[in-house]
Amino acid sequence: DYDHLTQIYNTAEFINQVEHMDTNGKRYGVVILNFRHFQYINNIFGRKIADKILIEAAKTIKNEIKENEFVCRYKSDEFCMLLRMSDEKEARERISGIIENVCKISEKLKNQYMIKLYCGVSLDEKPYKLPIADMINDAEFAIKTIKHLYDNDIAFFDANAREEKLFQNMVESSMENALENNEFKLYLQPKKNLKTNKIAEAEALVRWVKPNGEIIYPNKFVPLFESNGFCASLDIYMFENVCKLIKKWKDEGKEIIPISINQSKLLFYKTYYIDMLCEITEKYDIDKKYIVIEVLEGLVADNMEGLNKTINSLREKGFQISMDDFGSGYSSLNTFTSIDLDEIKLDRVFLRSMGTEKEYKQKKMMENIISIAKSFGIRTVTEGVETVEHEEFLKSIGCDYAQGYLYDKPIKAELFEEKYIK
Repeated sequence: DYDHLTQIYNTAEFINQVEHMDTNGKRYGVVILNFRHFQYINNIFGRKIADKILIEAAKTIKNEIKENEFVCRYKSDEFCMLLRMSDEKEARERISGIIENVCKISEKLKNQYMIKLYCGVSLDEKPYKLPIADMINDAEFAIKTIKHLYDNDIAFFDANAREEKLFQNMVESSMENALENNEFKLYLQPKKNLKTNKIAEAEALVRWVKPNGEIIYPNKFVPLFESNGFCASLDIYMFENVCKLIKKWKDEGKEIIPISINQSKLLFYKTYYIDMLCEITEKYDIDKKYIVIEVLEGLVADNMEGLNKTINSLREKGFQISMDDFGSGYSSLNTFTSIDLDEIKLDRVFLRSMGTEKEYKQKKMMENIISIAKSFGIRTVTEGVETVEHEEFLKSIGCDYAQGYLYDKPIKAELFEEKYIK
């Protein structure tokens, strides 16, 4: 019934106590309290100190708990509380006091590490009535919405969070059926060759089109698919759709242009990945040179050796490799010597700086990146091209391709074919 380390309730007993309590018509909230970077405390100060902090935290919280309130050790470095609180203001004041006292443990233990905490709170709208498991889930959802890295934050589960959660539940419960029903549609955005001034390539993008015609954009579902693993299935499905389209152009005697397609991190290290791509291209009898595999630059930071191995195998098979979002985060000029690439795509962040105090430096940076890429025989594409001035600048520094709203937004594959394929 009790957690062996902290001697407070374990989660099962906490739930049991709450389910059998009498609320007397009072309003309650569930609070999940989490330590920031607790693994760091473990690694730097050792398990003994980390355990001491948890024991002291449990004592401190227990001293704050009133009659008909409960606390448990929820996960390794998380505590869960059921507190009586009438509104968000009272909740914030009470929780801030608890956080403040738990943070003082550092001084008590004469510890150099400054404790930081963050909280998710589910405050029931009426006197406590929700199943406790639902309130805990809502508090967990609230804690995941905290983006800041250092502050002691308190996030409340609110109407927006509820909407978001309902949306996520809808996505996760219907994604398999949506794939079977071909609700994920292939959209293409043109890439212009700045030497010939012609649309010479395209990027494949996905849109989820529901049976009622509602369009869901990737920023709404891709992060969720990446966390639940479904992106691997979606990526292969989109890859096959690109191959089908190229096969159609080939059969109809139309001009074929290369299409670049994003591949998620999850797929990139699967043992069957390369064989599967080859099987699909062979099934549709298309030349692999028309497929440009886009990898996100974050992959470089994750596993350079594994990435290189996959990239070299893909290039040996005849696929082209492009690094997407170059310059948005991890990339360094070392990428040019570390990885064999056919193309880099400069992130739209560069052109967004035009007209700001960063313009001069960003222009110089682009000029140097493009110059180095050229010397390695790597072609360059810049994203986010929206004005003629953007295009003129890219031409002046020798960029090979441009992509952006100046030419077209992502459009249905059928419309793209109509507009751009001879």
